[in-house]
Amino acid sequence: MISDMIKGQYGLFRSASNLRHLRQCRPYLESGAYYYIKPGKAFLIRADFLQVCAGMLFTPECAPSQRWIIPVRNGKGIKGRFAGQCVLFTANGECKIFDFRHAAVLSFISQDSGMRTGQYEFFSAHFHTPFVKRKGNLLLERCISHIPRKYWKEAEIKDNYDTVLNDLARFYRASKAVYWGNPYKERNIILKTGNRELQAMFDDLAKRCFDLGKMPYIYLHGDIHFGNTLFDGKRLWYIDYEYAREEVFFYDIFNPIFAELSDYGSTVLLDVLMSGGGTSAGTIASCFERFQLRFCPEQTEKYMYMYLMCRLLLASKLALKEKKRERIAKESRAIVEYHRTFYEYIKNISEKKVP
Repeated sequence: MISDMIKGQYGLFRSASNLRHLRQCRPYLESGAYYYIKPGKAFLIRADFLQVCAGMLFTPECAPSQRWIIPVRNGKGIKGRFAGQCVLFTANGECKIFDFRHAAVLSFISQDSGMRTGQYEFFSAHFHTPFVKRKGNLLLERCISHIPRKYWKEAEIKDNYDTVLNDLARFYRASKAVYWGNPYKERNIILKTGNRELQAMFDDLAKRCFDLGKMPYIYLHGDIHFGNTLFDGKRLWYIDYEYAREEVFFYDIFNPIFAELSDYGSTVLLDVLMSGGGTSAGTIASCFERFQLRFCPEQTEKYMYMYLMCRLLLASKLALKEKKRERIAKESRAIVEYHRTFYEYIKNISEKKVP
């Protein structure tokens, strides 16, 4: 068995979920020799497609010592429709198989993930998605030929954010509040990590946005940013619904702004919003009005404080899935470091406004 070989000889997949996914993937892969590469992200790539994958996916440079050759035999795929050459194992225990011959992606969605597979059609009715077919926990999508975010011009960043806001405004019109709440009620999740710096950051955020009170929670995408919105030169395509969940309604409004600063070091969207927002502010105001709320530009930092609280809760929930205390401690430190830049930046803006 391939899983026994990997577990015993290479020790690559130590979690039951990865072993299970490997068994699931095998029938949908072309036969051949595969490289296993793990420099940050885990990929299983057929050897003769290594260069193709490196060009189409964001695979980092790998030293030879970070590669293992794994044989896959008797792979058949879906006759005439799908036979993959690359597997991406995602951070939340899912996996995606890429078929570059048919320009398609097959995703395995675990039953214990935050995504409700039955809701995929719901999202495809409101966003441009490459959705083809769903069966059980399998999703078949088209590969979208797109322009990577690192090649976007500043004007394209602003225009695409406006497109995201317009799409969200349309989505909100068809959405209803599941309940009204405040992320502080889940503070016990932060406490379970045992990281005092993370607790202090969360409590400080709660104090800074205390007067916002309760906000509507809706079922939303939960991970919109310019890595999950593919720009083909004409339109945006929305992918990766694995984190779809009930969340404070403006989460997806501010998530692209967070990602731009934290992942790309860009303050373009944040500067536009903090300076008045232009057309963006008007669209955001219409999103708030859908829930009988008034968007106050002077309170933008407070909205982002609450958004950041929700991010810390999500990251902590994922970290707590680790069984070993040392792993939880390591993940918790990483959460603090990853969110520190945005936290400090917004806090400095807020403090400069105080006379």
